[in-house]
Amino acid sequence: MKTVSIMILLLDFFSMTMPIYSNDIDIWQSDIEKAITLYYKRDINWGKDERSLMFQLTATHDNASIYLYSNETMEEAIITVFDSQGNIIAYSIAYISPEQRFSLPLNAGKGKYYLEVEYKEYCYYGDFEI
Repeated sequence: MKTVSIMILLLDFFSMTMPIYSNDIDIWQSDIEKAITLYYKRDINWGKDERSLMFQLTATHDNASIYLYSNETMEEAIITVFDSQGNIIAYSIAYISPEQRFSLPLNAGKGKYYLEVEYKEYCYYGDFEI
């Protein structure tokens, strides 16, 4: 009897934690991280340069936040997110370490955005959509 009660409680718990669907749209879709391709910019007039970089910086987003990962410690990295009109929608001066990803919350609706990460003489940039 005790085993049956535990099984019923477990089944009830798992049924409460399942995703809720509305109009065939998964409302938890924002939890899926999407990669942001980053480029290295030496000078704004040089354009894209996809050579190997000193820092292996990786960026993802889940529609609610941007996440940055680096293989090296980056102290005082300047992170800026612009909308398609060039307005700053998120900004931070951050410490990024290899041990923990950096998270920058976004307060943005659907649209196209531009991420820029400046660190010392390095500048990385990439576009993404929400």
